[in-house]
Amino acid sequence: MPGASTDSSSTIKHTPDSMLTYFIRQTKAMLMPGLPWRRRVLLMPVLGALVGWLVSILKISSVRQQMEAEIARLHHAQSVARESILAARASIAEVDGRLAAQLEQLIVATRQLHAPTRLNHLEEVARAQTLANVERDRQIGRLVRALAEMLNSVLASNAQVRDTTDRDAPFGDAQPASDNSGAKPRLGSAALDSFYFDFEEKFRGTSSEITQRLAVYLPYVMPLEQADIGADAPVVDIGCGRGEWLSMLRQRGIPAIGIDLNQEMVNRCRSAGLDAQCADALHYLRGLPAGSVAAVTGFHIIEHLPLTELLGLFDAALRALRPGGVVIFETPNPENLLVGSLNFYMDPTHRNPIVPMVAEFMATQRGFARAEIVRLNPYPSDHYVNEDSAAAALINRKLFGPQDYALVAWKSGAD
Repeated sequence: MPGASTDSSSTIKHTPDSMLTYFIRQTKAMLMPGLPWRRRVLLMPVLGALVGWLVSILKISSVRQQMEAEIARLHHAQSVARESILAARASIAEVDGRLAAQLEQLIVATRQLHAPTRLNHLEEVARAQTLANVERDRQIGRLVRALAEMLNSVLASNAQVRDTTDRDAPFGDAQPASDNSGAKPRLGSAALDSFYFDFEEKFRGTSSEITQRLAVYLPYVMPLEQADIGADAPVVDIGCGRGEWLSMLRQRGIPAIGIDLNQEMVNRCRSAGLDAQCADALHYLRGLPAGSVAAVTGFHIIEHLPLTELLGLFDAALRALRPGGVVIFETPNPENLLVGSLNFYMDPTHRNPIVPMVAEFMATQRGFARAEIVRLNPYPSDHYVNEDSAAAALINRKLFGPQDYALVAWKSGAD
């Protein structure tokens, strides 16, 4: 899962083991073959979302599936059209060569023999070849028109995403989630800790891949050391997971402490010689002396939290930071339709996506001096529709753009 979360340590509430069973049961039911799409949408485990927004997102998921099918057909049609055009061009070139040779023979025969029958035969051959060329041109034109129709169909499907909520009424038989709290469940038991550890290993990406992605944040943290903001003040990484970020900071001589609720994650960090503690992030930050840390980071954490805990996290981080300190929170980017309607919900502990402008507003509203959004990790270019058109640009931007974004916010330098 692109940009999936590490195990968050920022929850306060506990949820029973039955919540995991619920998620597994719903996920299996949703993936059953032959299930109608409406029922499949109703079984999607979206936690604690408002009914209206849940319906809208589920609608977007349905439209996304249609768009993916259209795009797949579009790619196939492009491939078929390209092969047909190349074959047609080769055939036309071959026919042109034969026709030129035959016309040359016609001229020679006319001059030497003056035979009407021979001339008529060559004229018939030339006429037949010309008709063949015309038919090939018509075939190429039909393929090009079919390709254009597919592009227009994809554009129309994309437009439906914007007006789905206004056009369709909510499902009358929508099933509410069994847990309305929306908080990320505390993985307190060994079984759940092990489950989420294995989940991260499969869907988060390898440690080397995550290390490469996290390198983009070093320029935000290293200047704190140079400005003495980080002198004797650590970076606190909440939901430290397997410790990739802690390792990067240690290699550069930056003190860092990892906080995670998952004991297996903490053990993994400690076995690598990293400073990690099994604790609740909010409790930990609130227990620190005011102005005692240089930075607070959390990668794929905030999407697990209900609003009250999320605002509490901003408040606790602001209090713990030194003047001029920074917070960095990375989260899935719902501006990407594939992320916002499908990939986000692969993690059963996710609550709801957070729109970038809302995250930026939260930071400044809770007292940070300034904030910015950094969009990251677009799909590889081989996913893009390779076409110089407005339709292709729209598809590439909406489906294959940045999968994640980071909120970077600074505390005022004044005491």
